[in-house]
Order: sequence, then structure tokens, then C-alpha cells
Amino acid sequence: MENPQIKFDTDTESIIEINETAKKIIENPEQATEIEDIFTGIISLKMFLDREVKTPIRTKNGQMLATIKAKRNNNHITTIIPTNKNKWIKDLIEAQTHEIQEIEASSTALEQIKNAEKRLKQTTDFHSNETLLLRFHDTDEFNKFSLQIKDKQNVKLEETKSIKDEIIAQIEIIPPTIRWI
Repeated sequence: MENPQIKFDTDTESIIEINETAKKIIENPEQATEIEDIFTGIISLKMFLDREVKTPIRTKNGQMLATIKAKRNNNHITTIIPTNKNKWIKDLIEAQTHEIQEIEASSTALEQIKNAEKRLKQTTDFHSNETLLLRFHDTDEFNKFSLQIKDKQNVKLEETKSIKDEIIAQIEIIPPTIRWI
């Protein structure tokens, strides 16, 4: 996977170009024109040239803390959001495809929820959430799963559909800490 990159004009720091990977993670990339549309809390990228810094960025999953690098080229500044330093990028891109995940056992479904909770703990946005689509081939496993999540206050079974002998469940997960606020 290519690292997300955004090119900014050196003088005005307006956006020149956003690569395809960055478009998949940034909130409203087609409307982003200025540095503030992507990064929060950065006054000027020039302060961060040739350094690695952590800053909140606006993503499709709410604000996330990201490690970024900025380097100056001829007439632009390129910011790179390295995927090896920001593990949540791959997860966010995969979550957008809304692929239905095949579930053989309720423990596998619970593992998917735990992974989503870990990703959501990294967010700084109060309204963040993640939706999982899970396909159960066994009704008993689905029933076990629904009993295991019924007391989790940050997990909500949004919708279920039965197709032949399968159950497709749409699960909404919010960060576990928000329920305590």
C-alpha cells in the first residue's frame, strides 16, 4: 500500500495534490483546499520540515493522531503519513470497503470487535464509530455472539438479515471510553 501523501504550495500552503491513498482516509478530500482541512493544530508545515511529528488529522473515522513527515521539494512541501508508523491507516481503508467478514465461531466475531475497539481508542473525535458486517454460517454461533455482546454498552447490533441459511449482522462500535463520559 502506498503511503498517503499530500502536496502543498510552499508559499501559501494550499493543497496542490492528494494521492489516492490519502483520499481514502481524509475526510472530504474533494473539498480540502487548505492545511486546516486536513491537519488540526498545525499553523505551518515549515515548522516540521525534515522531522517526524504527531498531529491530529481529519479522517473519515473522525480525528486520529498520526505521525507525519514533511519535506520541501522545489515549489511544494510534501507531507507523508507513513503506514508503518500509523497502523490504523490500513484498517481504516479496509473498513471502508465494508467487506462482509466470514465468521465461523463467535470468538472470531468478538476478536473483530476488539480490533475495532483498539482502532477507535486512537481517535480523538467524540463522534467516531466503526461498522462491521459479519456473515455467520451457523445460527447457534450467531446466537452465542449476540448473547456475548448484549451487555457491551459500546457495541450495538444494528441490523440482521437472513439469506438462506446465513445471517449477516451489521454491528456498530463506538470507542469504549465514550460510554463513561
